[in-house]
Amino acid sequence: MIVFLDIDGTLVTYANEIPSSAVEAIHLARENGHQVLVNTGRSKAEISGRIWDIGIDGMIGANGGYVEYQGKVIYHENIPTDTVALLREHFIANEVAYYLECNSGLFSSDRFEHKARDAVLAYLPPADRAKITEDFQVTDVFTGLILGQDDTRNGVNKISYVLPPDGDGFFASLQANFPDLYHGTWGGHEGKKLFGDVRPAGITKAHAIHTLLGYLADTNEPAPTTVAFGDAVPDLPMFEACDVSVAMGNATDEVKTQASYFTDDVTADGLAAGFSQVGLI
Repeated sequence: MIVFLDIDGTLVTYANEIPSSAVEAIHLARENGHQVLVNTGRSKAEISGRIWDIGIDGMIGANGGYVEYQGKVIYHENIPTDTVALLREHFIANEVAYYLECNSGLFSSDRFEHKARDAVLAYLPPADRAKITEDFQVTDVFTGLILGQDDTRNGVNKISYVLPPDGDGFFASLQANFPDLYHGTWGGHEGKKLFGDVRPAGITKAHAIHTLLGYLADTNEPAPTTVAFGDAVPDLPMFEACDVSVAMGNATDEVKTQASYFTDDVTADGLAAGFSQVGLI
């Protein structure tokens, strides 16, 4: 089997911790001959050494915009540089905090660490939020964030931004001004909409899975059974693309109803339990 793992809320808790049971489950699954890839909204700069050190066979990043398999890049789609410049102008004119997601880093707008603080705190589950001290930084949650370095650049996979108080209105204005891009929202605990993102149209986690499977077919590898694990709405295309889907216990009801199975919370060894449930270990 090939296993596709969402990261946040699935492999990693919303406090950015990796349960030891999840690491052990991945080791056992790979020893049993299965392949494991992460399939995430994160760009490569956000995939910390802790995740690579687990031992994975590759990654799908930027919600489908980047595919790397066994050390080889087989797909990479960016937002055109001139479009990045126009998007930046729109965010700045509306005083919306944002960051450019590249494989080399996450490049944030000026004072992002202050403007995004409330949204980042809301991203955390209440138990983790209660542990926050005065020295908390948004970089504690967002790996690879480089503050105040948002100059227009090449290689932007997607752009994420903090939804302003008039979130629906701003979202609609962005869609109207940039109709040729994909527009989405995301959040953390309980799937609350905290951030928006824009990326090339047609890019999804499912599109990337089909791209990878096409690559494997071209190399004459037998068609594998595919399994997806996730917890949030952006994972639903991945569920649709795979033979088997498993929703985490902390997933929203919308996600659970569209999964083949559901397991325990990420903080309650849910990934390991799910691996056992579908016969990976």
